Amino acid sequence: MAGLEEVVVRQSAQLEKMNLSQQYANDYDGIGSSGPPQQLASNISDEDLERQLEEIRELELKKKLLEDRVTEMGRDLGGLLR
Repeated sequence: MAGLEEVVVRQSAQLEKMNLSQQYANDYDGIGSSGPPQQLASNISDEDLERQLEEIRELELKKKLLEDRVTEMGRDLGGLLR
């Protein structure tokens, strides 16, 4: 049981980091820019943009899978403690 608790703690910490980094990214969007985001992105190719979007989709999927695992482990631990 201690091993499961350790895994839950580690994965919870990872999830918290992911949530914080997303929160910080949202907090700083547009800060220090001199114009709308469209003007800043004019030098990015469609290929670069598509790669970035694909990477975001992959990371969001990993995040969801981790969230699901943490939720399931919490249920498992809850069942063990009863």
